[in-house]
Amino acid sequence: MSQNQEKLVAEIAALSAELSHHVNNPLAVVMASLPTLERITRELSAAHASPEENAELNEVLSDVKLGLLRISRVVQKLTQLSFRISRPENLLGSPFDQEG
Repeated sequence: MSQNQEKLVAEIAALSAELSHHVNNPLAVVMASLPTLERITRELSAAHASPEENAELNEVLSDVKLGLLRISRVVQKLTQLSFRISRPENLLGSPFDQEG
């Protein structure tokens, strides 16, 4: 690998690690807050929402959870990529090639 390629690989590893870190922290806060949001939503909807509104709220919460899980998987793959790039012996394959 040329010196320029090594520099580029190091920059990609650093960027992957930084991006993973900066996305993961707020993601963790949102994911930790989700059970409270679900509980409050259930309590309020039980007292004030129609069955149709309850169904819509449940669908929205499911969509939010799914979106958060997808973001979490991407962050995990970025972390793996950063680790693998920082060690040339780990470069075979890509975490982005895996299902998920």
